[in-house]
Amino acid sequence: MRRSNLVRQVADEKVQLGANILNFSNRIPAAIVFLCFHCASPRFYLPAPDTPSDTEHQQSIRIVAKMVHPAFIAIPIIFVTLILLKGLHILYKRRHTVKYTAISRKGLEEEYQRQVAKKDAQMRAEVERRRDEEDDTTKGKQIWFSRYVQNGRFKHWVIVVEDTKYELRRDDSSGKYVANVASWTIDRERREAAIAERKMPDVDGYYICLVGWTTRQPQELKKICDDVMAEFGTYNIVWNNCQNFLQTFADRIISEKALDWSWFRENTKTEYQEAQALKIPTPDEIIAANRAAAQQQLNAQNQQQIQRNLHAMSDRIHLQNQINLQNQIQIQNQIQLQNQIQMQNQMQMQNMQMQTTMG
Repeated sequence: MRRSNLVRQVADEKVQLGANILNFSNRIPAAIVFLCFHCASPRFYLPAPDTPSDTEHQQSIRIVAKMVHPAFIAIPIIFVTLILLKGLHILYKRRHTVKYTAISRKGLEEEYQRQVAKKDAQMRAEVERRRDEEDDTTKGKQIWFSRYVQNGRFKHWVIVVEDTKYELRRDDSSGKYVANVASWTIDRERREAAIAERKMPDVDGYYICLVGWTTRQPQELKKICDDVMAEFGTYNIVWNNCQNFLQTFADRIISEKALDWSWFRENTKTEYQEAQALKIPTPDEIIAANRAAAQQQLNAQNQQQIQRNLHAMSDRIHLQNQINLQNQIQIQNQIQLQNQIQMQNQMQMQNMQMQTTMG
C-alpha cells in the first residue's frame, strides 16, 4: 500500500512538472507536453509490480511500457531544446542584421576598414598601370588631357602635347570662340604629390591624365587644330562646345590610345574612375541611414493617417456645408412666405379701408 502511494506521489510530481513546463512555454502544443510527462512512467497507470491484481494482460502492457518509457522522456527534452535553439537563432539574427539596427559598431567599423582597404588596393593597382604608361616614350609624343572643375561644375577642357596646350577660347574683344595654341606646362611635382596622397591626379581642380600618343609634329598639330576650328561652326554650350572641339581634334592626331582614352572620348568610366567615385559609407552614416529609413517609414505611416484624417475632415465639412445650405434655403423660404403673408394682410387692410370709405 505504501509503495502504491509512493508511485502515485511520483506520478503526481511528474504531472505538476508537466504543468510547469506548459506555463513556461506557449510554443509547444499543450497536449503533447502534458501527455509526454503524464505518461513518462508506466507505474502511474498500472498497479505496483508483484501484486495479486496483476494479470497476464497487464504484465504484457507493463513490458511494452518499459520499452517505450525512454521515448516519453526524450520527446519533451527535444521540444524544449528546439524552443531554446529557436530563441537563440532569433536573438542572433536581431543582433547581426542591420535591419534591426542592432549590429555592433565594431562589426560596422571592421567592414568599413575592409572596404577602404579594398578600394585603396584597387586604386594603387590602377595608379601603377598608368605610371607604366606615362613612363613609356616609345610610342610617340604623349597626349595629356586636362579637365578643370570648379565647385563641382565642369569649366574647361584642354589638350596638352609637349608643353603646348590646344583649346577653344572665347575672344574678349570680338566675343567669338577661337582656337588657342599656347605654351602650358604641367606641374608634375604637384601632380605626383596629389597621386601619392589621394591616388588621383587632381591639382586645384585640374584633373590631368594621359589619353594617348601621337606621331604628329608641332606644325601638323597646329594645322589640324586650325582645320578643326574652321569646321567647328557656331558655339553652343550644350552640343557644340570646347569638349566637342577637343574630341574631334584628338581623333585626328591620336596614333595609339591610353587607358583613359574611353573616359575622355566617350565619357565612359574606367575601373580607375569607378574606384575614385566609390563612396564608402562610414559606420555612423550606415546607422544614420537606417534610422532615417525607419523614420521615413514612420513618417509615411503618419502621412497616410494624416491623409485619411484630411479626407474624413473634408467629407464632414462638405456634409456640414450641405446642411448649412439647406438651412439657409429653408430660412429664405420662410422669409419669403412671411413676406407674402404680410403683403396679403396689407392688401386686405387696404381693401377694408376702401370699402369703409366708399360705404
